Amino acid sequence: MGTLCEGFLVTLGTGFFGNADLCHTPGAMADSSQLQIVGTSINGHLWPNSLAERFSKSLGVHWPELARPRSLETLSRTIAETAQVGIEAALDQSFLTVAARALHIQAATTGVQSLIAKCAHICESPLELSFALALAVSGRQITAGVSFHIGDSAITIDGESPSVLRVQPQAHIGPFRVDFLLSANSDSLVVEIDGWQFHDRNQDQAVRDRKRDRQLAGLGFSTFRFAGSEVWADAFECAGECLSFLCGKQVDQIRKPPSSDRNGGQAAKATTINYSRQATKERSPEL
Repeated sequence: MGTLCEGFLVTLGTGFFGNADLCHTPGAMADSSQLQIVGTSINGHLWPNSLAERFSKSLGVHWPELARPRSLETLSRTIAETAQVGIEAALDQSFLTVAARALHIQAATTGVQSLIAKCAHICESPLELSFALALAVSGRQITAGVSFHIGDSAITIDGESPSVLRVQPQAHIGPFRVDFLLSANSDSLVVEIDGWQFHDRNQDQAVRDRKRDRQLAGLGFSTFRFAGSEVWADAFECAGECLSFLCGKQVDQIRKPPSSDRNGGQAAKATTINYSRQATKERSPEL
């Protein structure tokens, strides 16, 4: 799972340039003066410190097999060759490559294209979009599938079951509108992504945020509140915490690769993601 999204998601945020402070303020998605549209790459490399570069780096830490650039033709041939494994009868590799390529294009220009377009439309900041698509990738790797519910439409990828991750951006809960409402396995979680300029720097807003968290808890909803800098630094880490809360042991079985970025330049042995539900029940929006 997850290979259909590869080419789209690695470059999803290249058009958003700046830093975490600029990426979550009212109207951020519509404010071109904040986003400073830039080219897709410099000599084949992602623009340094762009949203695309940060998202790609986070993807490489958590799901390295999805971060490796591959052409559609190479990916289609790999799928065709994998189909031969364990089958005694010889399969027509050229035929399977053509079929795999057609299915990839079909999936990318229907479900994946619709998912990205609708998320880009409803998310209120580039960081929210980054988090939403990190959920899409990680959810497909960990759960039985992902279902995005945006307005009156639903986009389901991979299946229908209680363990499917249900994602509702800009969801309404009673009198409140929240950045994300996630649910899986009969559990629900509210996720808020706070920018420093609008939330932490404004003491009155910070007080209102915490009061609202308590009110949502009274309605039966736990809230994870991420600082914008957390999502900017590692969108997939944030998505993983949410999935661990909702899916429990499913996430505990996923292994991380060694990461020099997280260990002061020293590669470490692969470790398991093992977030505690109790430890992550409450988060402060600190930077």
